[in-house]
Amino acid sequence: MKRTNKNDHGIVLVEFALAFSLLLIIILGFAQLYMVSLDKVDHFALATQVLMGPQEKSVSYDSATGIFSALDGSTSPTSDEFYDTVGNFFLSRVPSDKFALYLLSGYLLIDPATGFVLDLEMDAVPKSYAGVNSTGCTNVVGPNHRTGRFAANRLDLMKVWAQSQQPTPADPENDDGRVGVKIYDFKLGSTRYRQYQDVMPFLFMVICTKPVNISFTTNVYTYQMVVPRRNLN
Repeated sequence: MKRTNKNDHGIVLVEFALAFSLLLIIILGFAQLYMVSLDKVDHFALATQVLMGPQEKSVSYDSATGIFSALDGSTSPTSDEFYDTVGNFFLSRVPSDKFALYLLSGYLLIDPATGFVLDLEMDAVPKSYAGVNSTGCTNVVGPNHRTGRFAANRLDLMKVWAQSQQPTPADPENDDGRVGVKIYDFKLGSTRYRQYQDVMPFLFMVICTKPVNISFTTNVYTYQMVVPRRNLN
C-alpha cells in the first residue's frame, strides 16, 4: 500500500500522543512522590518533637514487693495516662488535622539477678490519636496491624539477639547479654552483686497520613521505636 501524507501525519500524531501521555505519567508520578516526601519530612519532625515532649513514667514499682512492672490499668500512672500524655502532645503539634498516631508499649522481661532477657511483653491493642481529617488512616485496619507487627518484630529481634549473647556457662564477670536497666553493680570480696529492673520499656509509634492524591492513592507510614525518657522519675 502506498503511504500518503495523511498516513504519515496520522502516525506522527499517534506517536506524539503516546510520548505526551508517557511524559505526563512520569511527571504525575514524580509529583506524587514529592507529596509523599513532604509528608515524611513532617512525620520525622513530629517524631522528634514527641521524643522530646512530655512523658509520664514508663515503669511501675511496688515498694512492698520490690518488683518493677509494666504499666497497666491499675498502676500509677496507668497505661492510658502514659499514652494520653504522648498522644495529646502529638495532636497539639501537628501542622494539619490529617495526621494519625498509633502508640503501643512493649517491654523486655529481665531476670533481676542477672540482667538477662527472659521474654517479651506488649499491650494487645495500639491506642490511636487522630485529627478530624485523618479518615484515610483511621478508616482502615492497616495501621493497628502495622503497629502491632512492628512492635512484635522489634521486641523479638532484641530478645533473640540478647539471648544469643549470654555466655554459656554463666560467667559472673562477663557482661555480654546483660541488657536490663541496672540498679546496682558492685563487688564485695570475690563476690559480684547485681540488681536489674524486672522490665525494660519501649514505646513504638506509627505515624500515618494520606497525602494529596495526584496520580495514585496511598498512605504514608513512618515507624519509630524509642526508649521512653522517663523511667521511674
